[in-house]
Amino acid sequence: MLVTADRFIMQIGWIFVLCFTFPRYSVATSKCYDLNVNFKETNCRGFPKSNLEEIKDKHQTKEFAYSQLIFYRAIVYKAPARNMGKALIARGAGWQDIQDVTRPAGHAVAKPLEHVIMAHNTNKFIAYNNIPPDIPKVKTKSNSKGVLMMNPEAQDEASWIVHTIPGFPKALTGYVFPPAEIQKGHLFICLTIKESEIDAIATALRIATPLIYHNDIPDDPARPNLKKLVNGESRLTLPLTVAQQISTAAAQGLKVTIYSKGEKSKYEVYRRVLVKKLKTGIKVWTTRDKTLKSDCRILDKSIKLVTSPITIGDHASSLENDVSQWLISETGNKFCVIDKPYHKSQTKEPAMAVCIDDATIFGHFNVIGQNVENCKYISMCYCALPSNRNHILIIQNNLIIYILLLYQNMAVRQLIADLGHCETDTRRIASHNMHLWCVFILFISLPKPSTTTSKCQNLAGGAEADWAIMYKAPGQNMGKAFTQGNAGAWQNTAVLNVIGGHSFGKALEHVIAVEPTNKFIAYNNVPPDIPKPKTKSNSKGVLMMNPQDADAAAWIVHTVPGFPKALRGYLFPPEEIQKGHLFICLTIKETMTMRIATPLIYHNDIPDSEIDSRPNLKKLVNVTRQISTANAAGLKVTIYSKRKKLKYGKSHVLLRNFQNKHRAEFCSVKIYRRVLVKKLKTGIKVWTTRDKILKSDCRILNRNIKLVTSPITIGDHASSLESDVSQWLISDPGNKFCAVDKPYHKSQAKEPAIAVCIDDATIFAPGQNMGKAFTQGNAGAWQNTAVLNVIGGHSFGKALEHVIAVEPTNKFIAYNNVPPDIPKPKTKSNSKGVLMMNPQDADAAAWIVHTVPGFPKALRGYLFPPEEIQKGHLFICLTIKESEIDAIAMTMRIATPLIYHNDIPDSEIDSRPNLKKLVNGESRFIPPLTVTRDISTAAPGGLKVTIYSKGEKSRFEIYRRILVRKLKTTIKIWTTRDKTLKSDCRIFGRNIRLVTSPISVSGHPSSLESDVSQWLISEQGNKFCAVDKPYQKSQTKEPAMAVCIDDASIFTRFNEIAANLDNCT
Repeated sequence: MLVTADRFIMQIGWIFVLCFTFPRYSVATSKCYDLNVNFKETNCRGFPKSNLEEIKDKHQTKEFAYSQLIFYRAIVYKAPARNMGKALIARGAGWQDIQDVTRPAGHAVAKPLEHVIMAHNTNKFIAYNNIPPDIPKVKTKSNSKGVLMMNPEAQDEASWIVHTIPGFPKALTGYVFPPAEIQKGHLFICLTIKESEIDAIATALRIATPLIYHNDIPDDPARPNLKKLVNGESRLTLPLTVAQQISTAAAQGLKVTIYSKGEKSKYEVYRRVLVKKLKTGIKVWTTRDKTLKSDCRILDKSIKLVTSPITIGDHASSLENDVSQWLISETGNKFCVIDKPYHKSQTKEPAMAVCIDDATIFGHFNVIGQNVENCKYISMCYCALPSNRNHILIIQNNLIIYILLLYQNMAVRQLIADLGHCETDTRRIASHNMHLWCVFILFISLPKPSTTTSKCQNLAGGAEADWAIMYKAPGQNMGKAFTQGNAGAWQNTAVLNVIGGHSFGKALEHVIAVEPTNKFIAYNNVPPDIPKPKTKSNSKGVLMMNPQDADAAAWIVHTVPGFPKALRGYLFPPEEIQKGHLFICLTIKETMTMRIATPLIYHNDIPDSEIDSRPNLKKLVNVTRQISTANAAGLKVTIYSKRKKLKYGKSHVLLRNFQNKHRAEFCSVKIYRRVLVKKLKTGIKVWTTRDKILKSDCRILNRNIKLVTSPITIGDHASSLESDVSQWLISDPGNKFCAVDKPYHKSQAKEPAIAVCIDDATIFAPGQNMGKAFTQGNAGAWQNTAVLNVIGGHSFGKALEHVIAVEPTNKFIAYNNVPPDIPKPKTKSNSKGVLMMNPQDADAAAWIVHTVPGFPKALRGYLFPPEEIQKGHLFICLTIKESEIDAIAMTMRIATPLIYHNDIPDSEIDSRPNLKKLVNGESRFIPPLTVTRDISTAAPGGLKVTIYSKGEKSRFEIYRRILVRKLKTTIKIWTTRDKTLKSDCRIFGRNIRLVTSPISVSGHPSSLESDVSQWLISEQGNKFCAVDKPYQKSQTKEPAMAVCIDDASIFTRFNEIAANLDNCT
């Protein structure tokens, strides 16, 4: 699927492919509609079943026939300066007028968006736009605009809308067709699709990297590419172009092909992608630059530019104000809409094209595009090469195919040149002997029926459990364990050298003895009774299932060599009693076995030459797989696997240039630093033996590797590194626990490795799901709040009541550097908050400043992010006069926050010049680059609040250069810190003192590892400040803002917390 580089459909009319039907009616609007928004339970949209055969009989000709396909759609083209469009519909003979598109109902643009612009429980959608509504000046190279929606409660109710309208539609906030866009021509396509097509569309969108501004589609393991799309995991590795074929939902639906290219491909989407794929000349309607022209050099592969103006029916359009880009094929019936114009700049940008193969649609656009610019023909000379010339023959299994594929990339152009003149040279490289290695699969048995143990067991082995974890300390013949529903504390197991009475003995009952209905794979780098096998793997475990019972399966991961003996009785190796060991059992669905088997089976020592010659095998050896246990709310488990280091043979020497360019693929990978820290996106604390080379590593902020000191205690069982052979880690912060099969040694960089990571809060000491708070008139002491993961009963839940749900009298701006459901936006701001007001009531306004990423979701219900429960956060709410809003907006302009929602009326915004500039993205880059504004809360003797703000161009370090100077006193700071900025006591009376970690907030402990708030208090006076940037050198080049309150009660409470300070020189 391809996406071109400038703007997706920016300069023409709009096309509304109004509808392709779904098989049945639903309350949710998740489909396209006909010209007048008709909906009946029909086989063809708008036609009763009784008329269907009569209509079919009329189909005679290919061109312009009312084929069965046409009943499932309509196409509307809105020309510039018109508020109505021209439509192609099933029963019409040509272009017909549609109603005013600025109206919120009664036409085929508004109806498909009915439950996009307003909430509906059964319609869920992703909306993307390079100019999202009410989010000023976002940075993106994409030009794609569209909506992908579905009804999760009904089978095959889904649709995909592709359009060219910036800032449209507003998600869940009503229908507004942007008035400024009436003067332009636009294109809008709606395709009713099967839900099975959603992941194919997501694959293409991933390459095109659209800017998603709304997503509420539920997670589904059946759509891995959709999940990667919404998580912002774009595809930057090969292939950099993708083609995906889908069809609309009708029985004989439209054939649609999506072409997409990434920004790294360097391909010009029209010549290098579309002409190549369509295998014909094309006629293009698009703006053009001074570089790219009509191009007729290649016979039957011409690019001809449609001349301006054009006419759609009787509506005129021209390139000056038409922002759409579309093309038709010279031969065939292809019509394509592209999201980038025919400009040279799009070679370095992502691009996408949606191509429809239909004679009727093609016929009407062919009439529009009948006039093309003159095109110069240049004769070309091609040289037919003799046999066996100009070939590179590398015989190493299928490596010749691999080399030819590399030749398609420009990375080996120099390599080809180095081989000499093609007319005289044929290079042959001899094949090399391959070495085959062994994977020890201890036992694979095959099927029959009974009561079998194919699931995990509870602590005593008396009942099934969703999961269980056991840790056996050195010298102990019993373990400490906890299981599903009983994870409050470690509990003793029965002795492990007998089979009965404990969880893992029972779970292995039909592994150590024959049971016709339990079938399993057992693997171990030290298999029982097989002397000195040759393997670099260190994995140990059992994957078992009952083939005759749906979803009776389990996976056991452990650290015991030579255990268990398959079908030969239970024997815990006596010598292993003196060592520490870890056991994990997960009851899984049988559908998960293939995901688990991927890293197990391909996590081995197959030579690189064998892997490189098999592309599918190569994809499997460095993998991430997500599974869950069998329970309805089962554990989330992620498996990370890597293979050993790639070693270079003679043939690889030829590829050195390519390797240098793509080093990440060929270099060795350390599983702790290069895989786990990268994937978990957090620091880790590791229990493992260590060598003399790898140490604790805190060079990268929030990506530290810290080594747990020996000894440790499990419940009341002691363990030490000298005798504990388990390797495990926990995330810092977060709820991840991982069992790893390799120690933290340098040698594992060249060896295969696997890690099984469980995401579950009960494995950790639980974080606080309630807060400590004080309010006006009640600031004498911290008091407990209600739990924060429900909306009721606490201050901030009530304050956000009409932010998380629609209320006509509450209008607000929400900003967050990690906005909800928008993956990986680019911003240097770290500010988070909500500025709200009631336009109908004088002085009903408030400003909330907080530290929680992805919170709150505007108008979509209260959800405190579960992963943030484990972290420390700070909330401040100030009731203000409406006259203070513009002063706040002035400081926010300097700090350039990322606004993800704004519905404050224009009448209110226009009367406040700084608020208007803020929502329009007009930040302040000319001096002054720092701003101070004083406000106060609304009460008669309200709090005095001062806001300090600096722009990214100021180069000021906000703590030393702004806050210490402005407050004119020493400050005590609670914040993470880097290796550069330290406590600083060089200037008398202007010290910077760092609060020592951990702290206690009236009995609730917090530490810098998991607290993401930054605040300070003055040493003299009563100042308390919340700051949006940590005390790190990097913030000198970034915007920052501090909200400082002058109040003795607030100061006192935070001064108690900051009693202990780091030493200061």
